Amino acid sequence: MATGPETTFYTGVHTVLKEVHGMAAEDIEKQHNEYVGGVWDVRYDGPKIELWVEYKFQPIPKRATTVWKPDLSGLQRDWGYRKWRYGHQMLVVVGVENGRKAAGIVLSDPAEWLSTYTRDELASRLVPRADIARMIFNRLHGASP
Repeated sequence: MATGPETTFYTGVHTVLKEVHGMAAEDIEKQHNEYVGGVWDVRYDGPKIELWVEYKFQPIPKRATTVWKPDLSGLQRDWGYRKWRYGHQMLVVVGVENGRKAAGIVLSDPAEWLSTYTRDELASRLVPRADIARMIFNRLHGASP
């Protein structure tokens, strides 16, 4: 079975977390719950916080006027908002095609998850995959992203 772009993207982030930052595999927990809808993709455990991340992979619009927003389902929006409201650390990370380089957009709170963006706004927010891993690691260890 072929691996989809979302899986390829987040496994790349996990590789950097383990190999570059020395993060233990047991602190990276991929979620799969057949009984509860909307649960986010990955729970990360760190010495300072627990972090939930929903990964997506979406193309950036070709036209500057096309409106783009993260492709979260209603259940994912509700689940993430409830956890965020309870004080959990939450991120939506959207991987995008960026030539041959893996990059993504990091959205930190419900206002960002629910917003719409133009192509140029997205391009200005692109972060290399290695930097996304560093941001996750820093949050887990209480450092600024």
